[in-house]
Amino acid sequence: GKRAIVSRTPNDRAQLAQYAFLAPWCQHKDVLVAACGTGEGVYALARQGAHWIDALDSDASHIRQARQTYAHPAVAYHA
Repeated sequence: GKRAIVSRTPNDRAQLAQYAFLAPWCQHKDVLVAACGTGEGVYALARQGAHWIDALDSDASHIRQARQTYAHPAVAYHA
């Protein structure tokens, strides 16, 4: 299937607004998020109907925080 690709780390309102803007295009799709940070934007996409999200970040502490704070059945966080 088709994938939507998001490559921003949501750490302020402007970046979260970008996730909100992209959410309609991610509904019912598999999504790959690079540099997901602590997962706030990923969680928002999942709640707004993304089918599946693979979320990547090179910082293992960000991934641990994302798994603890923004867990969702349609999301897999990877370091």
